[in-house]
Amino acid sequence: MITIVSSENCPYCDMAKNLLSSL
Repeated sequence: MITIVSSENCPYCDMAKNLLSSL
């Protein structure tokens, strides 16, 4: 399970946002 945390030090969050935007 991937938890998206609102943090500046979170490269995975950006990746997740890009993936969600691609949908």
